Amino acid sequence: MDKFERHPVIKCFVLSSVSSMILFTGSSQCFGAAPPAESGPLHDFYKTTNPWSGSAKATEEAKKTIADSEQYIARAPKDPSNYINRADSYVTLQQPKEALKNADIALSLKPKNKDLLVNAHCARGQALIQLKQYKAAIDDLSTASKLDPTSGEALFFRGMAKERLGLLTDAVKDYKLADDHGFVPNVLEVDFGPYMEALGSKIKRHWHPPKSSETKKVVMFFKVSRDGIVSNSRVQKSSGVPSVDAAAVAALKEAQPFAPLPHGAPKNVDVDFSFDYNVHGGSIGVAWENEESNAKKRLAAAESKKDEAALCDAQMKLVEILKRRGKYPEAIDMCKKVMVALEGKADKQEKYAMACGQLAMVYSLQSKNDEAEAEFKKSLDILDKGSECPSNLEVVEILKEYAKVLYKGKKTEEANKIYERLKKKSAT
Repeated sequence: MDKFERHPVIKCFVLSSVSSMILFTGSSQCFGAAPPAESGPLHDFYKTTNPWSGSAKATEEAKKTIADSEQYIARAPKDPSNYINRADSYVTLQQPKEALKNADIALSLKPKNKDLLVNAHCARGQALIQLKQYKAAIDDLSTASKLDPTSGEALFFRGMAKERLGLLTDAVKDYKLADDHGFVPNVLEVDFGPYMEALGSKIKRHWHPPKSSETKKVVMFFKVSRDGIVSNSRVQKSSGVPSVDAAAVAALKEAQPFAPLPHGAPKNVDVDFSFDYNVHGGSIGVAWENEESNAKKRLAAAESKKDEAALCDAQMKLVEILKRRGKYPEAIDMCKKVMVALEGKADKQEKYAMACGQLAMVYSLQSKNDEAEAEFKKSLDILDKGSECPSNLEVVEILKEYAKVLYKGKKTEEANKIYERLKKKSAT
């Protein structure tokens, strides 16, 4: 059962002489409950008093989770995760009494897994905030924070409870800590696709590499702030030709300033922008629309033929394209369709695990690290046999991305173990 999303690199191909980019969302300014009128607003960006007022899509997903939960609970009535998922969904729907009841059941089952305990206390804490039982909420959220000091969710909602009690100094501290841990309440589904396409097109207009008979590639790194200001730009990967590198640096400089980031974006985003100078008879053009259109045609053809294998392949190809273009909600939906179709089929477990890995990567690109970690684990439980040197390149890629998520979650020791294995592979 997919855990309901509680929290927020965009990768898209832009243009060919060719340029492509990956965007990593950084930590985000948090927001919370409305402070007392005399104090002034504690949050200056999201301008909301309700972190549970998510999109219509989030509401529908919560309702579906609740509807589906009956069958999962019937199969595993002693599994606390089923009740936690349902509690989370009731919190999203702002039905605190039902959320509290399910969180209580989950905790009564005495989960041994620390993450489940943290999630149960966070769900109960949020339900108590909705019920205006702020002191009790602080107790639960403090318990969650002690179990996992890096839980931005626990810190954020504890800050909200303190704010509601008028403990503004302490509330601000908790909000700041939550922000430091990269917690983003799942209120706005930020679609970076149009923004990044516009940014890429603008850079391309200033990309004038020297003539060459060889394919060259330069990767530039830079940060973009909410107001569109670029900082920390540098050549991340040289083409090996100084004049080509210089053309990439000039293109980025001349393309500025950029538009402000879309509403709901983090304070800063990190961008890896690739300039690929490909020699294909001198043809230069926009590639991504045709790529996505062709993938959808292949998908439609597979659906009409009812070819299960071709359908799965077409769906996963489309996921990769949507991911590159920053169309995350569509990519997530497609991943979940594949997973539903393959779940429980003994001969399809490897493809199921690959879909889990792709879903995890999309969550990671949105900085939804808890969701990403859960999906990575599901994927690697099937794909990774614990060998010192995994031979499957797709498994290696999933391990790399999993390690990055672990680092973001301050799980350094686990991440280092993965990197040690990958180093051994690269040395062989």
